[in-house]
Amino acid sequence: MKSRGRPKISCAETTEQIRRFASILANADLDSKFETKRKVEDLRKLKEEVEAIFFESRDLILDKQIEKRDRVAAKFGFDYVWAPNREGVSTARKETFYVQGGDYINLEEHFLVELNTGKVICGPFEKMGEIVDDVLPVSNGGDFYLINTKGVRISERFYNLDYDCDNLYSDKLKFPICIYSRDKDLYTSFFLTKTGQKILEGFKLHSDFSDGVAWVKNKENISLIDQTGKILFTLGEEAKFFNEVRQFSDGFALATELEGNNFRLYRIDKGGNITKLDLVTCDKLGTNESGIYSLRDATDYISVICKTSGWSRKVPKDHFVLGISDGIVHIERPAVGGEIPNSDSVGYVNCFQNTEGKPLCGGKGFYAVGDFHEGFVAVTESNEINDPGSFFIDREGKPLCDDKGEIIYFDHLSHFSEGRAPISLASDGRNVLIDTKGNVRGYFSNDITDFEDGVARSVDSDIAPSYIDRYGEDVFGYGGEVIGEVDDQEEDEID
Repeated sequence: MKSRGRPKISCAETTEQIRRFASILANADLDSKFETKRKVEDLRKLKEEVEAIFFESRDLILDKQIEKRDRVAAKFGFDYVWAPNREGVSTARKETFYVQGGDYINLEEHFLVELNTGKVICGPFEKMGEIVDDVLPVSNGGDFYLINTKGVRISERFYNLDYDCDNLYSDKLKFPICIYSRDKDLYTSFFLTKTGQKILEGFKLHSDFSDGVAWVKNKENISLIDQTGKILFTLGEEAKFFNEVRQFSDGFALATELEGNNFRLYRIDKGGNITKLDLVTCDKLGTNESGIYSLRDATDYISVICKTSGWSRKVPKDHFVLGISDGIVHIERPAVGGEIPNSDSVGYVNCFQNTEGKPLCGGKGFYAVGDFHEGFVAVTESNEINDPGSFFIDREGKPLCDDKGEIIYFDHLSHFSEGRAPISLASDGRNVLIDTKGNVRGYFSNDITDFEDGVARSVDSDIAPSYIDRYGEDVFGYGGEVIGEVDDQEEDEID
């Protein structure tokens, strides 16, 4: 019986798509002419329904993928199998421990494998990065080079590719990729396509890829390229006075030019057309999320939220924009007397608004807050000694509770990623992973990174990095020795 194969879904890609979709929905009322407030409210409810459906579906997909990868790792002697690409090709890790001359030795090996069969495509390698667009970096000591998912080498050696092979949670490769190569003492820069073609020699990456484009720079000019490496346009003489050029979002990029003691704003489209905006800010560009920036107007020093498409809105006087996350604006404003304990000494409190200026969480002010992630934000009500601790609230201000209906308090601000938040319970100090329904789903020892494809990296500078899954289980155990293929019946059992 033939295997049905894994779902043609990448959790990381799907997460990014849904976030972009949710952001579009959250801000669509700024770009459209709605006749009634009811339509805006319907749009908000639709966004929340889409988010809820996605997060539940994503959790099921992640759990199914992890179970399959664990079965493959156990069957073929790997310690861990990472998330596969759409063709079912994965990277796998195997560790061997032994004693040599009284020293404890850890030999780490990496392989490229077919997930359904466990067949090794190539390896072992000392280091191996993520598979992105069917390409990944590998190393057997010294410099890196690129291979495709068939195990074919597609590049010469280079010493740096704006990518850290040791850190599987660094920014993903985006092609064409910027390469810094060396020949004896001569260092050169160029870009490399997925087929190994060298292009744009002498250019370096000036911004990350965003909205399908990136800024690149050589000794003379700044140009915009697409993901094939084609130069779309080069900034002219007027751009030589720009202090800063931001990456593209929603079809536009913002740039600043020093004008006296302040910064004049310009908007650039993908055709190279530059528009001078009315806004002059006393600050450099602030937070950027989906083309939304925060800054302060140079005339009255009032905070402004500015969209790259041209829309802008001032916030009330004495209110300051501190950040934007999940389409929600983090505002610092003066505390109202008695609003929170010790508010007179605090002076200011933290609150939230949508991009239209509507207060969220009931307009309540908090002593300290984090950023919104997956519909929740961690907040602390006061700085009093007897304060119970931080807790999560949703956009309406409703606290996250356990199965007994009691608020979950914890030490230090945290946030959700892939349906999990690491917290230290204020009640007993236990380090637990909770889901967005308030259930404890596992435990952890050290600080961890955000979850990606069901795995988080444990951070401890004194020991080698380790990884846990969404249930707090250590993903690196002791594997067997068998690496080989399986027949159709076994393949179906793995699937």
